[in-house]
Amino acid sequence: RLDRVTSGLMLFAKGPQANRDISVLFQNKTIKKEYLALSPKKPKKKQGLVSGDMTKARGGGYKLLRTFENPAVTRFKAHKHHDNWLFYLWPETGKTHQLRVMCKSLGSPILGDKRYGGEDADRCYLHSRSLSFELHGVKHEIIDEPDFL
Repeated sequence: RLDRVTSGLMLFAKGPQANRDISVLFQNKTIKKEYLALSPKKPKKKQGLVSGDMTKARGGGYKLLRTFENPAVTRFKAHKHHDNWLFYLWPETGKTHQLRVMCKSLGSPILGDKRYGGEDADRCYLHSRSLSFELHGVKHEIIDEPDFL
């Protein structure tokens, strides 16, 4: 499920059996997801892994903890893109607000993400770019390039 502020791909099943099959792929973590995000702030590190438990915070948001009982896990790479930093994000888990919290924890809140300290913009610059998976022996890769590249 995408946050409301996230643009890009969303996968819908056409029937109950397809819904069950796709749900199993998500549960087994066999659907590969890639997101893109922009931030005007340089991250603490330019690539790596961010993981940790998440808990509810004030104002309807979440925060990253230093514990690892049921962690949110995201791999990322960032580089300078015009006046901003472009993040490639590969979530390995699917926690609520996971990518937004991860960017904030790196010191680079997503441009337009007011809930997590992002600078004002015309929108939140978090985009679901690609999904790849195999279903019933057929490989699928769906890509939606964002308009901000």
